[in-house]
Amino acid sequence: MTKAKPVRSPGTPWPDPDLGPWHVVTIWAVVETRIECIGFEFSAADLDYPVPIVPSWIRDVRLGEIIENDRTALNEQMARMIQRARRAAGREHEGDTPVVEATPLKVPRSGRPVQLGDDHYREVAAIYSEAHAAGQPPVVAVQRQKPASYSTASRWVTEARRRGFLAPTRRGKPRGEV
Repeated sequence: MTKAKPVRSPGTPWPDPDLGPWHVVTIWAVVETRIECIGFEFSAADLDYPVPIVPSWIRDVRLGEIIENDRTALNEQMARMIQRARRAAGREHEGDTPVVEATPLKVPRSGRPVQLGDDHYREVAAIYSEAHAAGQPPVVAVQRQKPASYSTASRWVTEARRRGFLAPTRRGKPRGEV
């Protein structure tokens, strides 16, 4: 089975839909069973008349909004591709088996987060302890090995400690194994 190459969105002029002055492109790939945004590019919309990127303006980019808009456009594009494939195969009717079995894109759920079990927290504790023993920043090690934000990795470490998988500690002083 071949792995699908990432797909790039056509791009969104930002902040003005007509003038830019910047252009934001999202990059999409299959992650497990979902199509997810895996990156973005931010550049001058008109490379003949470049505008410098200023950090304070970058903070104002509504990436979440751009990603959701591109996700919607990608869903619509896939639906059109499937419809064209059905027509080409003479299977336009609703009840026919589709030529392409499409897995609907799964939008991340909002609301209560998934409840993680003891296995997850044991793994977090093992990563933390190993990094601590090696003299590396333990929360950063958890963050990198179990892709998450620093604050999420920190919460996982706190929960692993609460469940007894890591030794108690004082604020700012890491401690590894129990």
